[in-house]
Amino acid sequence: MWIAASAPLWIVGAVVGSEPRLWWWAAAALVDLTGTWLAHPLPGRTLSGGELVFDAEHMLERLRLFFIILLGETVLTAGRAMADAPVDVSSVLATAGVFIALVCLWAVYFGGGEDVIAIVVASSTDRVRAVRLGVNSAYLVLAALVALAVGSELAIAHPTGHGSVTLALLLFGGPALYLATTAWFYRATAQGAWTQRLVASGVLVVVGVAAVWLPPLASLALLDVILVVTAAVLARAHRALTRSLREDAES
Repeated sequence: MWIAASAPLWIVGAVVGSEPRLWWWAAAALVDLTGTWLAHPLPGRTLSGGELVFDAEHMLERLRLFFIILLGETVLTAGRAMADAPVDVSSVLATAGVFIALVCLWAVYFGGGEDVIAIVVASSTDRVRAVRLGVNSAYLVLAALVALAVGSELAIAHPTGHGSVTLALLLFGGPALYLATTAWFYRATAQGAWTQRLVASGVLVVVGVAAVWLPPLASLALLDVILVVTAAVLARAHRALTRSLREDAES
């Protein structure tokens, strides 16, 4: 029934001109996403995720692979920007700074975070819900990494240039959105390791304001410092949370 509601919008969008097409397809996407978020309810019909046989581990693996692909695309973007920029010390340092930031974002999840989610999902009575929240958060993670990729490209192209609002929003807003999104996800699923993410997101916002007046290379240095500290703090938080969840599961 939900597909029947969105399908005409997709079809109309396919046959109209390019300008109205995006509006039709946006409406269709909104219907589909709303159905996903609400678990496709119908009048007089309710469905609980606990009633479904669901391969949550497989879906979590797909989400991990999707995240790795997004990080890889950002690495490729930095590499292309480096290839197009003059080969000098500042551009090399800027590229290294971008790579360090990406490694930190990788470590924020793979530094024990995936173990936390795996335990939460395995012990949950509604495994569909945890994965559905992960899928929903993936949209914002995608937007965050795209923003960082574009900001990284600008920083590598002009590492010693002048700062700008656009560059600050991209370089710091992307990681801030990423950390805020994952903070919401961990709060909703694991009930832990989310305050550190939220604090780090707030610090990025504050420093991002100052980055408007800083050269891109200095902004990247500040970004790296914040993300390195965040990754280290979260690695410790993930270990503690993993121990606590395992103890609760055993008891």
